[in-house]
Amino acid sequence: MDPPSAQAMTADPSVVDAAVRFCDDVLASPTIELLCPFESNVKWGEFFVMWRSRTVTIPIANPAGAKVLSIVIEVPEYDVFHGSIVTAEGVCVARMSQRICQRILTDPAGIATKNQTPVPIEWDSAYFGEVLVRMKRFNCFDQSSVWPDVIARGPGGSIILDMADRHPTKVKCNKAGCFGAFFGFLPGVICACFALCYPGEFHIKDSAGEKVGGFETPVSDPKKKKGVLHFEGMTSEQRRLALAAVMFIEGARASAKPKLEGYSRPYKEIERRLQKI
Repeated sequence: MDPPSAQAMTADPSVVDAAVRFCDDVLASPTIELLCPFESNVKWGEFFVMWRSRTVTIPIANPAGAKVLSIVIEVPEYDVFHGSIVTAEGVCVARMSQRICQRILTDPAGIATKNQTPVPIEWDSAYFGEVLVRMKRFNCFDQSSVWPDVIARGPGGSIILDMADRHPTKVKCNKAGCFGAFFGFLPGVICACFALCYPGEFHIKDSAGEKVGGFETPVSDPKKKKGVLHFEGMTSEQRRLALAAVMFIEGARASAKPKLEGYSRPYKEIERRLQKI
């Protein structure tokens, strides 16, 4: 799938090299923050009920709060996205393009995919690695729920963004809430409320399964901050792969078709007609 022209790397190699070095310097920080996304170039469907194409931009800030990079996700149609990492000057550092197909579930991160064909990652105008999704089962009762691992592979190894492995106390509270519901409504609600107090962090692991970082969804100020990447003990290559994995997650989320479940019959009819376009 050819990326759109907006993703094109600049023709001046020295400019790209400088931008790549700057990006690596940003990723050398202990953390980076993904700020609240904004949309542009939105094209709407009939009666302005659902968008048909759009561009989603997620600013990235360093620990000092300065906006230094952006993830730009261009969605020409549902289930298709072209993702880029760009500097504040608009120089493209990395990119990927993918069609997300055959949605089978909606997990807490908003991704809904089957196992995907590996998505190539281009970094510094050259092939760098690939991102893919591996589904696995996880549930507090019977292991019947399916959760995705987002795996990013590079020249020197791979990292796994494990969406089932969360903050240990949060997981315990969630499980306690499941079991507590059997003994009454109140115990389940109490445990669920405690779980909400802990961040929705997805663990990032190396190829040996050791935790080397995390992607945290903040509990407070969701309108100001979308997430925080904790790099902890990652190498420079792993930090690149982690950011690429997050770009894949956000691309899948941004390109997912809105659902109109729960709407009145006229809106369901509109959805049916839009599917035929």
